[in-house]
Amino acid sequence: MDNTVNLASPGRIGTLELRNRMFQTAMGSNHAEPDGQCGDRTLSFYEARARGGAALVNMGAIGVAYPHGLVMRNQVGISEDRFIPGLRRVTRAVQSHGAKIAAQLQHGGPSSTGDMIDGRPLLTPSPPTPSSSVLSGLLFDDEIEESPFGRITHAPTFRIMDKADIALVVRQFADAARRAVEAGFDGIELHAAHGFLIRSFLSPATNSRTDEYGGSVENRARFLVEIISAIRQAIGRDFPLWAKFNVVEFNIENGFTVDDACIVAQLAQRAGVDAITASSFSGSARGKGLVSGSAPMNPANYASYASKVREAVSVPVIAAGRLEIDVANDLLAAGKADFIGMGRKLLADPDLPNKVVAGTPDEIRPCIYCFLCLSEIALDRHVRCAANGMTGRESLVTHSPTKSSRKVVVVGGGPGGMETARLLDKAGHRVTLLEASGQLGGTALIAAIAYEPNGRLVAWLKRQLSKGAVDVQLGSKASLDAIKTLEPDVVIVATGAARDRPAISGAHLSHVFDGNDLRELLLGEPGNADSITRFSLATRALMASGRKLGLIGSPQLIRRASRIWMPLGKQIVIIGGDLVGLELAEFLAHRGRSVTVVDDTAKFGVGLAPLRRGAILDELETMGVVMVPGVHAITIHEKDVHCTDREGVNRAFAADNVILAKGATEDLSLVTQLRAAGFETHAVGDCRGVGYIAQAMKDAADVAATIE
Repeated sequence: MDNTVNLASPGRIGTLELRNRMFQTAMGSNHAEPDGQCGDRTLSFYEARARGGAALVNMGAIGVAYPHGLVMRNQVGISEDRFIPGLRRVTRAVQSHGAKIAAQLQHGGPSSTGDMIDGRPLLTPSPPTPSSSVLSGLLFDDEIEESPFGRITHAPTFRIMDKADIALVVRQFADAARRAVEAGFDGIELHAAHGFLIRSFLSPATNSRTDEYGGSVENRARFLVEIISAIRQAIGRDFPLWAKFNVVEFNIENGFTVDDACIVAQLAQRAGVDAITASSFSGSARGKGLVSGSAPMNPANYASYASKVREAVSVPVIAAGRLEIDVANDLLAAGKADFIGMGRKLLADPDLPNKVVAGTPDEIRPCIYCFLCLSEIALDRHVRCAANGMTGRESLVTHSPTKSSRKVVVVGGGPGGMETARLLDKAGHRVTLLEASGQLGGTALIAAIAYEPNGRLVAWLKRQLSKGAVDVQLGSKASLDAIKTLEPDVVIVATGAARDRPAISGAHLSHVFDGNDLRELLLGEPGNADSITRFSLATRALMASGRKLGLIGSPQLIRRASRIWMPLGKQIVIIGGDLVGLELAEFLAHRGRSVTVVDDTAKFGVGLAPLRRGAILDELETMGVVMVPGVHAITIHEKDVHCTDREGVNRAFAADNVILAKGATEDLSLVTQLRAAGFETHAVGDCRGVGYIAQAMKDAADVAATIE
């Protein structure tokens, strides 16, 4: 018998028995009611993860001092007994599915945006040191207006905590723990990580005190230890309690180290915790710092630090931070972690744990690491997921088996069309999907070449369709007459945006490529009628060979082959600074091209979630990509691109090739024809306004829910 510990193995934290090793790690969802109570939206969000098989659902960031210390507009409170009934409703719902639920107790301290907005002083252990974040400078006007940045009207003030303040907050945590027990939670996690109050005592970067709460690691941990001790006095020794703190801090001068973390873990264990949750924190003075902390862009970004903490203690350690299924299993089998926290993965697929236990990992809807979820929270919006249009809306949008099967034609095989077809097929409708090209994926296939995680979602959608009853007809251009012959009850149009060449002088020169040309070049699909003539005879011969060998059409193979050869010159100018242009710039720069991006927009990055926007702009700058926003009078010449920058200076950039990465617009022409012909017709995705994968998947969820 194989006794190797893996994700499906049962486990234990203190007295808490757990059905597997997969936790929904604490993530603020921003779903609470305006008064901090738990409503249907909060309940449904956590219940979905419990139904999906997680051993433990961690209800993230519950405010122990509500309304003080909040880091989200719609944050759950636990500072008064009035919160207990609503919390109890959530715990019972989660437990009804066999999962356990923990309350993560939190105080924002110096990071409390709620206190900043309301003009209250921020609690901090010592005078704050100057710091900066690039995030606010990355935002567009509409994002600023909705975000805390647009609602903070005065410079923040600070209250250096004296011993009476410390005693008050210790008591608030202990009282909150008592309420958590009364509300029916199975465990409690103390949030001592990231940039919040307890962490600000732990890290030497933010704690310069000279009394017993500052200086040595032991002194800096005193606040945490006192909270643990007070909670133990309030709830007893047997109730499961653990602490979450950073096992390392990145991009922070004089930050918290893994050696500090090992000592703090030992102190916390002696004080009475039953486990440690490993996290990390990053300074955000540069864009890459936005995606280097608790939810990193790099896989397993702090797993090695968590394993060092595991060696320092005898209680379980919960690891997290972009751990793929195979990596997570390896960590568990090697004893480098005891449980795995999953945040973004369970936003993309709440049913992931059930699929792991069932041995069907290919069924798991993948996270594409676009940082939409975290960006929405940073902007003070409800949590969303680009890969799953249902996330955060579980109580608002429902899909149920149909009572009357309808004949549905879906036009377009991109992500929006595939997801709509999948959902309608699952509901019991008779679905035909028409795709004009020879393969499914749409423009997401191009996106998958530039940004690999997109390809995982496209591949998953293809697999799901292949296992269902959808009649997929490739190479089928959907005209009004063709659709009439199918006699549908409903038509879904997901044909994507119109991508006409922008009206730029020189745009039709032979060395200038647009999206249609790239489809022909990279995927072997017909683009414009004249697009193939843009490539040399040698290039066309290689393309033909690639088609015969099955190389063209595979984003994964194209990514590999393009590191060796591409039919593009060394100097590339990209016209367009939105998502498509920036991801393409990154792709080309990694393949040795000298890249310049120009656009008439004032800021680059439309279509990218702000956190990823900052990261990719930082990466492009690091790689030497020249980025020039706010230009006008763009003209393309045989060997260069001319424009006038925002200072009125005429500039020229050498160009062996020019790529047009702008000009996409909505295209409702087929929708209009179908409605005029009397068909019930719905539009999904970019054909109704460019919103990329996130909007396409949300539209698919919405439209599928309306068809009964």
